[in-house]
Amino acid sequence: MKRMHIFKVGTIFTLSSFALGITIPVLSLLVLDRGFDLSGLAVVMGAYGIAVVVMEIPSGIIGDTYGRKACFLLAKGCTALGSVLLAIARNDVLFVIAIVSLALARAFISGSFEALVIDWHNERFGQLALHRITTLISIWDTVGLSAGALVAGFVTIGSNRLLALDGPYDGNFLLSGMLNALLFLLSWFWIEESKKGTRRTEGTGFAPVFRFLRHQGLLAALMLSAIATGFILSSIEKYWQPRLLAIGGKQEHTTVLLGLLAFVGFISALGGTILSGRLTGTRKSSVVPLFILWRIVLSGAAIALALSTGGMGYGVSYGLFYLVLGLAGIPEQVMLNRLIPNHLRASVLSVSSFCLQAGGLASSAFAAWFLASEGRGIGELWIISSVVIASALIPFAFRGKRWSGQSA
Repeated sequence: MKRMHIFKVGTIFTLSSFALGITIPVLSLLVLDRGFDLSGLAVVMGAYGIAVVVMEIPSGIIGDTYGRKACFLLAKGCTALGSVLLAIARNDVLFVIAIVSLALARAFISGSFEALVIDWHNERFGQLALHRITTLISIWDTVGLSAGALVAGFVTIGSNRLLALDGPYDGNFLLSGMLNALLFLLSWFWIEESKKGTRRTEGTGFAPVFRFLRHQGLLAALMLSAIATGFILSSIEKYWQPRLLAIGGKQEHTTVLLGLLAFVGFISALGGTILSGRLTGTRKSSVVPLFILWRIVLSGAAIALALSTGGMGYGVSYGLFYLVLGLAGIPEQVMLNRLIPNHLRASVLSVSSFCLQAGGLASSAFAAWFLASEGRGIGELWIISSVVIASALIPFAFRGKRWSGQSA
């Protein structure tokens, strides 16, 4: 692990996010193109969420016990397979296999590579530099996602002009599949993991993980916050494209406009991440007050997005939401990783990801019911989501001072 270079780590993170970014602006549109309505879209994404939730925590424990590199390689292989199958699927069987493959990839990637990199960085620079590596990870992810989103519309147009594809968005997923196959090879040769990656003797498994969580009140509150984050992100990420089309109407090169707006969101998140990393790094005491502040502002930003009725206002509100999301992310990750011992890092990060996915699953189920009724729209759904994100701060209102000392 000492020979692992920051350039290789950053390249893998960024390229992995880029491959995801070229599919994000068109994922919901691909599902709708397959014949699903808005309520059906929520059901499909809910099924994806169930598959992720089932494997989320076991994947983290497998990573701590047998190695994080193996989990990451499995995730890249499943992503490559699922992306290609989703592009070519014209029957229910292939469509289900594609969704399950992508869900398995999502479960096994959460916490695996991130835990490996954080342990490597802590080993070299110590925990006082934890804000630096969490900020770098967020920057790599955001740069890759924003670049991918920016070119997503051009990939759609170019692939349909150059290739004889059945669906308008198939080219995005075929390219993503090829990039993930390349990432599998790069990860095989570039990622190094200490032999300590196999930690059976240090107390891994379900019982030690949940015993640790049971005695950490702040960690439990952060998990509740992750559920709320999953709820609001799921509602916005699934419906921001249909909401934009409802506001501005379908125009020529619509996918380019969608890609540009996604790019604005990711760049805003990048700006928030960089600013938050600097603010967090200058604090010698707890980051709990920063976390609470940005979560309150995030709730307000979601309301502003829900109330936007014009294209320009919608774009500004969308960028503002992701700016604040970036600001809120670093204090949360710093607190989380300060509390986790190294030998349980992948497991606890997977529990956090599990909570995020559980929140998304609850959002999908709620949206499927909520949007099925006449007179209920996406804007109202987002206002409810903003209430959920604010409600998750209730434990901090009662224990904030105590937790501030604990997380310093």
